[in-house]
Amino acid sequence: MVTSTRRLLDEIPQSDTFAWNSLTQTHLTNKDPHNALSIYHQILLRVHGQAFKLAFSADHCVISALLDLYGRLDSIDSAKWVFVKSVKSMSNSVCWTILARLYLMQNQRSLALDLFHQMVNLDAYVDRVALATAVGACRLLKSMQEGRKAHGIATKYRLEFDVLVSNSIDCGSFADARAIFDRMPSKDVISWTETIVFSKLRISSCALKTMMDGTRFSYTFRNPVASCRIGKIHLKEQAVLHACSTAGMVEEGWLCFNRIRSPKVTHHALMVSALARAGLFDEARIFIQEYHMERYPEVLRALLEGCRIHVQVKTGKRVIEQLCELKPLSAENYIMLSNWYAAEAKWDVVNQVMYPAQDQSEYFGSYSL
Repeated sequence: MVTSTRRLLDEIPQSDTFAWNSLTQTHLTNKDPHNALSIYHQILLRVHGQAFKLAFSADHCVISALLDLYGRLDSIDSAKWVFVKSVKSMSNSVCWTILARLYLMQNQRSLALDLFHQMVNLDAYVDRVALATAVGACRLLKSMQEGRKAHGIATKYRLEFDVLVSNSIDCGSFADARAIFDRMPSKDVISWTETIVFSKLRISSCALKTMMDGTRFSYTFRNPVASCRIGKIHLKEQAVLHACSTAGMVEEGWLCFNRIRSPKVTHHALMVSALARAGLFDEARIFIQEYHMERYPEVLRALLEGCRIHVQVKTGKRVIEQLCELKPLSAENYIMLSNWYAAEAKWDVVNQVMYPAQDQSEYFGSYSL
C-alpha cells in the first residue's frame, strides 16, 4: 500500500501539501516512523530549494525560518551551512541568535559563546535577545570571566542589566551581582526578584538582607507603584517570602507578610511554608484557620512540606486526607497518601489506597485531545 501511494505521488505533476501529508500518514499507520520523518526531510529540502529558485535565499525572514527548521530536525550542520552561505545573515542579529541557541540546545555551550564573540567582532548589531543567549551560555558554563565580557558588551550597547545580575548570581558571585544591581538606573520587579532569589544558593540571609536593610527597601514596600512603576509588585513580595521560608527567618517573614496590602493565596501559602519549615505547626494551623485557607490545596501542600521535613507523620496524614477531600479526582493526592503509609511500613493500607489512584488514572485516561 505504501509503495502504491508513493508511486501515485511521484506521478503527480505538482504534488500539494495534502498529498505529502497523506503519504506521511500512511507510513505512520503502517508503524514506519523512520520513513515518515524521511518524507518530512524531503519536504524541507523542497522548500529550501524553492527559496533559492525564487531568489528568496537572501531574505532575512527566509534565512531565519530555514535555520529554525533545520534546528528542529537536529540538523545543526545544515543550519550552519545555510548561515555561512548567506552573506546577509552576518549582519542580522536574529540569524546569529538562532544559530547560537541551536548550539545551546546541542549542549555546545562554548561554540555558542564563540559565535557571539564573532558577532561582536564583525560589528553585527547586538540586541537583548542575543545578549540573553550569550549570558545563558555563561550561566551553563558557570563562567564568571565570560559573564564579565558580556557585562562589558551590555554596557557598550546600553542594554538591560537583568540577565547580568542573574548570571552573576548563578556563577556564585553575589558581590558582582550586587554591584551591577546598585548601578542599574531603574530597578523593576525582575531585577529586585533576581537579587532576592539568591536564596536558591543557600545564602538566603544575605539575599534577604539586600532587600530588608536600608530605607530604600522600606520605601519600595510602602510605595510599590511609585518606586517600581509596575502593578505586579506581588512578584517581589513572593520572592521575599520565599527567601524567608528557605532561610527559616520567620520573624522577617511576618514583617513582610504584614506589609502586603492585599495578600493573595500564594502569599498565605508561603507564610505557612515559613512557619511549617521552622517547625511551628501550631502557629501554622492557627494562621490557616484565621485566614480561612483550609480549602486551598497550595496552602495545605506548604504545610505538608513542613511535615515531611520534621517527620510529622500524623499531621502529614491528616493534611493529605484533607487534600483528597478537596480534590477527590486527583490521583496525585492518593499517591501521596500511599507513600505516606509506606513510610510508616503500613503495607496493607498502601494497597487499599492505591486502588482509588488507579481508578482515577483510568478516569483521566478517557480524556484525550
